[in-house]
Parts: sequence; structure tokens; C-alpha cells
Amino acid sequence: MIYILLDTRVGNYVGTFRSAAEALADVRDTVAQFGRGYVADWALVEKSEAGVVTAIAEGDELIRRALTAGANV
Repeated sequence: MIYILLDTRVGNYVGTFRSAAEALADVRDTVAQFGRGYVADWALVEKSEAGVVTAIAEGDELIRRALTAGANV
């Protein structure tokens, strides 16, 4: 299983990660450095070994999850 951050506005990969927690940490760090607007068009998806892609969160929901996950670290 891999986790992928996508910029849905331009259709590019932002990064790939071994866990959702790593991806959320990247979102949290990016928000801290550049602000919420910078990641507003990002989405987090999960890709199985079989190639099945499942959306996890995007936009405000992704930011909320990232910031909430950071509060639990």
C-alpha cells in the first residue's frame, strides 16, 4: 500500500509515502511553512498493490486531518 498526495488543480503528484501518517505530516509541515491556501487543492489517496486507488481526504478535510494528527503526536 502506498499513499499519494496529489495537487488536483494541476494534476501532479506532490509525493508518495509509506503511510498515511507520513503524508499527513507532510501536509502539516507544508501548511506551517506556506499556509492553508498552498495545500487547498491537494488530495490524499491510497493505492493498493493491485492498483486500486481510494480517496481518503482532500482540501479542507485533508488539512483538518493533518492538523488533528499533529496534535496527537
